[in-house]
Amino acid sequence: MKCYCCEDELNDTNKSIEHVFINAIGGKLKSNKLLCKKCNNDLGNKLDSELAKQCNFLMNFLLLEREKGSYQAISGKTEDGEEFILNGAEIKNKSNYNIERNGDNINASFSGSDEKDLKKFLRQLKNKVPQVNVEEIIENVNPLKYYLNEPVTVNTKVGGEIAMRAIAKIAVNYYILNGGNRSPITPIIDYIKKGSSSKFVHYYYKIDNNRLKVDNENIFHYINLVGSSTEKTLYCYIELFGALKFIVILSFEYQGKNVNHEYCYNLISKDLIETNIKLNLTQEHLKNALNGKCFDIKDISSGLSKVLNIGHIRQDKKHLNRLIEEALKKTFGKHDEGTKITEDILNEFINEISNSYAIYMTRQNHNKKRVYLK
Repeated sequence: MKCYCCEDELNDTNKSIEHVFINAIGGKLKSNKLLCKKCNNDLGNKLDSELAKQCNFLMNFLLLEREKGSYQAISGKTEDGEEFILNGAEIKNKSNYNIERNGDNINASFSGSDEKDLKKFLRQLKNKVPQVNVEEIIENVNPLKYYLNEPVTVNTKVGGEIAMRAIAKIAVNYYILNGGNRSPITPIIDYIKKGSSSKFVHYYYKIDNNRLKVDNENIFHYINLVGSSTEKTLYCYIELFGALKFIVILSFEYQGKNVNHEYCYNLISKDLIETNIKLNLTQEHLKNALNGKCFDIKDISSGLSKVLNIGHIRQDKKHLNRLIEEALKKTFGKHDEGTKITEDILNEFINEISNSYAIYMTRQNHNKKRVYLK
């Protein structure tokens, strides 16, 4: 078995684990029979890192898990320029503090999201004012909790040559994994390695199949590898998150046997999905697709909108579960283990959770940028 990129023989020393869909976007399917360590690292740093960066917002907002590691926090700004950090279901002020000496006086100001930020600020303050009692300040802090009731803009993008080469790599990974021969796809391998003026990848939103529909329990990655001896075509249809959809041309001079392999992975349940989709696209249609004749920019917007709506639902569910946990801790945490649950304790819990739910569910009815929790 050889590395399909450099054609070095793979052995116990140089072989590597390569994810078909990269780990950073939740991919699980992998093999150690695709790339050597050097090519894996080189392509990962050049291509996969860009795709991971572009898809990080979706991983973050949809609260999706990776096989290894976690999605990265995202920075965003309100219309007034105030910066926030978004990390899954959490949104925090970006820590800001200022320490200035004015003669014999020290002027200090701080804003942040948690005790960790505060301690970092106080350590720096103590360096300038040794008599500061850090423990006393922390003990007397009265943190304010609020819901941010204004949009936070996050800058992200989808596409570009580097990301498209990463999409092409997904297709080649899957083709080689399924026993494909390197020789018919040499041009696209060169494109993955170095880029080129030739077109191999384009957005494609012409597959409308009920088996490929996102919903609250089904956000998926999908790939379908098709080889047609009649049309002399070898191509892959790829969906990321059920929202970003691509056609990848591996060859227009395919002379092998007919093939049809597909893989669909639910990023929420982490189960494989049986789809049984049979694509039969003509060479003429595929060439039109590469030239953008089968694509409307509104298709991307529509696909992303459906997935982001599911993200809102998942975010709400996550936060409501957190409110229940906080109400349980606040109500029952002050009692010893084994304490009998009385009617008064139960009513206290119901009042606590009802109040929290009411504030959360009506927060957007307030004409305020921040809705404070009592």
